[in-house]
Amino acid sequence: MITRILPFLWLFHGIIANAALVAPIQPSSRLPTTSEPGDQSFLAILAIHRKGDHPKPTPFTIDTGATLPLYPCSKPTLANTSFTLSTTTGPPVVLRKIQVACAPVRIAGLGPAESALHAQLARAAGLPLTFSYCLPSAGYGALFFGATSYRFGASGRGFKILKLGLSRLRASSGFYSARVASIELGGVRIALDRDALFGTHRRYTALPDASYRALRDRLVAQSNVSRANARFGALDLCYRIDSAAAMESLPTIRLAFAGGFVWEIGAANYLVPTREPGLFCVGIVNGGEDSTPAIGTFQQQDHVLEFNLAKKTLGISKSLVGMGGNCADLLTPMVN
Repeated sequence: MITRILPFLWLFHGIIANAALVAPIQPSSRLPTTSEPGDQSFLAILAIHRKGDHPKPTPFTIDTGATLPLYPCSKPTLANTSFTLSTTTGPPVVLRKIQVACAPVRIAGLGPAESALHAQLARAAGLPLTFSYCLPSAGYGALFFGATSYRFGASGRGFKILKLGLSRLRASSGFYSARVASIELGGVRIALDRDALFGTHRRYTALPDASYRALRDRLVAQSNVSRANARFGALDLCYRIDSAAAMESLPTIRLAFAGGFVWEIGAANYLVPTREPGLFCVGIVNGGEDSTPAIGTFQQQDHVLEFNLAKKTLGISKSLVGMGGNCADLLTPMVN
């Protein structure tokens, strides 16, 4: 699969017109144990090469808080290297003199800084200052650098174009955030009116104490499946679910953003499967009194999130799984 996505057959140096750079994403191997939910990260498969070597697909942990790409190298501080990336409209391209910090880990730093990987790639390729990702619940996902139309689907059935709901994006103090006015569940509105953090910082969404307790109470009242006397690490609201129909019967959580956009989060994006068959726990935790809300990667899975720093907007798609697809479908137009 990766070798099809990264066909390093022809290299082009220069500006990319009407295209974006793209790399596949896969989940890390840090999976849940029998008793604790996993602090799972996501890996972007980037082709890096130095000193005339052929490009080698290499996993980098995606980190929206890191302000530099990190890579093992011999120099004590900073080094220049080259990346080869596929494009959405044509052959791969080589982007040279990308600065990395020498470290014993590989990190794709996507924080709000001019030294971050997406900012360096944008300057090198003449692209808009935008990156986006679709974190997969299974299989492969996609990481884009630059603005693009998100086409997905098998070529024989025709492609769909994803539409993104937009909210105003804030980038400061090493974090990305957007204003969430309220949380809605079963017709009940829970006021929030706080900037919520978006990115790869947390696996599960954390809410301030009062908002968490109100949401938990509504979930208990609205859910028509059996509660389980169990917990999964910090997740202590659990259910016994024995069918897809039971899962689909659970309520949808709606995040209402300042400006009017409403993001719908279905049960598949808030119920975490455990190693015990049929046991699911709500992947939302109490962040503490007056804490900053943070949206977890579990809730973001199978959605496209676009961080458009040029226009200062955060775009969020509907669930690709809910539309009959998955994150890997975004890569299909580039390998057919």
